[in-house]
Amino acid sequence: MLEFIRFIYHVNRYSNIMKRSQEHILAVQEQRLRQLLRHAQAHSKFYRERWKGINVETCKLQDLPILTKADLMEHFEDVVTDQRLKKQPIIDFMTNLDNIGSYFLDEFVVSHTSGSQGQAAIIVQPKDAPFHLFAMQVARGHSMPKTWGTVFKKIFQKRSRWALVLFKPCFIPSGAAFGYMPKASRKLADMLRLNLSDPFESTLKKLEEFKPNFITAYVHVLEQLARAAKEGKTTLVSNGNLELVIAISEPLPPDTQKYIEENLHVPVANHYAMGECPQLSLGCPKGKGAHVNNDMAILENVDAKNQAVPVGKPGHKVLLTNLMNFVQPIIRYEVDDVITISPDPCICGNKLPLVSSIAGRSNDQFWITSRKGEEMEMSNFIFKDAFLYLFELSEYQVTQTGHNQFQVLVEVVPGSKTTTEDIRKSINNVLVVEGVDVDLDCRVEIVAKIPHDPKSGKVRRFINKVGQPNVPVVGLTSVASK
Repeated sequence: MLEFIRFIYHVNRYSNIMKRSQEHILAVQEQRLRQLLRHAQAHSKFYRERWKGINVETCKLQDLPILTKADLMEHFEDVVTDQRLKKQPIIDFMTNLDNIGSYFLDEFVVSHTSGSQGQAAIIVQPKDAPFHLFAMQVARGHSMPKTWGTVFKKIFQKRSRWALVLFKPCFIPSGAAFGYMPKASRKLADMLRLNLSDPFESTLKKLEEFKPNFITAYVHVLEQLARAAKEGKTTLVSNGNLELVIAISEPLPPDTQKYIEENLHVPVANHYAMGECPQLSLGCPKGKGAHVNNDMAILENVDAKNQAVPVGKPGHKVLLTNLMNFVQPIIRYEVDDVITISPDPCICGNKLPLVSSIAGRSNDQFWITSRKGEEMEMSNFIFKDAFLYLFELSEYQVTQTGHNQFQVLVEVVPGSKTTTEDIRKSINNVLVVEGVDVDLDCRVEIVAKIPHDPKSGKVRRFINKVGQPNVPVVGLTSVASK
């Protein structure tokens, strides 16, 4: 009961900030930024050395140097502010899936990014980080109650039903977070967690039996649900229970959002976040974008030279500062995303900045032929999954070059002992585990540098040079589609 009271107190606190003026919110942001800078300078060897000659009390954020993922991983033990945090023991902890939901050293939440932007990053947060994340989501999310009256109504009269289609249990942030979900927040909704790697027919059947009010899932799963609804293969729409779907982890092009909304007959909230800052934003089903929680994070939209981009214009990348993580300070962290900040107030009335377009991280899908001769769509998550625990990979690119043929280029960190056989074996293991009944010809090559796309100046991690087959694609659900 005490935890529940504390949880509702913080829900109310995060909700009340939203009612204050923009000046007040920015004052909270500035206060937290100075606290973070002082703490990082005092307790992180990396920042103390890098910021020599900088007065953290008076400097502008833009005066501070950029932090890259390579910096974060190469200097991991100098970046963190607790000297008990060592890289290899954390990796060992995460490779044992029995530790999901447990705290490293009984004090820290650990996870690692999927490597969708190259090298996976190890993320360490304080123990109470998930508590505050879920409290913020309840306070500001469109799918949860907002007042004391509606909170108690949800608990004692009619609880919401919330379905989540996530990465299989592992230490990927989007999946691991729910392993640390506060018990208090579970009182507000009945939860059904499903795995991305399960056959789609099985997932659809369970969703229909559960009759969810809200579904959180990867974009391609929501698109599959919309396709099933359009073809009359599901009762998710006709049963009248569905109120909202929440898209995560993949780009949501306008045409795709329109397709999902028209066929599921509910709005889509497009969440934009990352493992390095889970509380970054919440999707807005009215404004067709995501509101940045700029009392909890700072998102700089910049050009190739790290200069600020005017609102309404797409940037080249973003620089992220997480104002809530004092264990592993993330300050002006470079992320290879292309976004646009809306110049206009959101129609929903929310005063927080609206990311109106998220064009980064668009990935090509692959099509293969099974041993039965069926043309099948294969998600690129097959390769992401294979690379999850290969922490010495710094960059990769997968190109479909022919019928069931793939070229896999990999950059590794200096001094790495990873071999092409290790990479090929990891790919084959995932195919077996996911039950992909197909022979793939994967040519793996470790290279010094993967060429960047001449148009964007960035690495395209998934490229399909073959295109979609000219015959009907069947068996979509028999291939891992995460």
